[in-house]
Amino acid sequence: MRALTEIRAAITRARDTGNHEERTRLQAEYRSLPLEQRRELLTAERVDERAGRRVVFPTGTASTPIARATPSARAAQGEDLTLYGHFCVFNEWTEIESFWEGNFMERLVPGSLKQTIKEDRAQMRITLNHGRDPQLGNKVLARIEELREDSVGAYYEAPLYAGIDQLVLAGLRDDAYGASMRFYVMAEEFVEKPKPSSYNPRGIPERSLTQIMVEEFGPVTFPQYPQATARVRSLVPQIKPAAAVAASTPLRSRDEWLRSISKN
Repeated sequence: MRALTEIRAAITRARDTGNHEERTRLQAEYRSLPLEQRRELLTAERVDERAGRRVVFPTGTASTPIARATPSARAAQGEDLTLYGHFCVFNEWTEIESFWEGNFMERLVPGSLKQTIKEDRAQMRITLNHGRDPQLGNKVLARIEELREDSVGAYYEAPLYAGIDQLVLAGLRDDAYGASMRFYVMAEEFVEKPKPSSYNPRGIPERSLTQIMVEEFGPVTFPQYPQATARVRSLVPQIKPAAAVAASTPLRSRDEWLRSISKN
């Protein structure tokens, strides 16, 4: 079997010469290589694919503990919101167009995040658009407080740090963002020639991710999985003033008022 670097170079040449059939064949050959071999090369080259969906970075070391403010102090600083949602979902197929691996359908299966949640949580970070926001950059948005698999996918809750731009907060309140993650594929199952189906009418290859290692997740403008969510809610109960409560009480229509009079 040819070296991984040789296959990648051949894929590039096939792309440049417009040889689609050769490129498709080479991409299938690339997928057939041992996963560990592919992962090592991706890590070494810090690959950033075109869609910005997979960004592989070497695993970092645990950072020093972060001093946590009390709830009252956070409220005083304006930090009274928590970010929550599912940064990935299970058994939802999505189409991937990868320069190296080709065109295929992909899904995450239940249980694929259990190990990374248990072992890598301390190294995970929450950023906006995978750290590429022109204002926030790679700054961490929130502290992970809850992280688990549920029947939908990977659920998280994280109190936001103070100082986040109001435009970003407004978008999160309005459910304008989705969610995504950066990860390593640790184990997978590939079906090269599946039968056409409702989610895969062309019968392109299907990949099921059975184990991944997550390094970063958070809100994104264009999520790979539309079902992945990033929302905010208040950490401090909001008590409406009496005037606001009265104003929010719906007024009775004229007919309702007349009916109430006729009963007396």
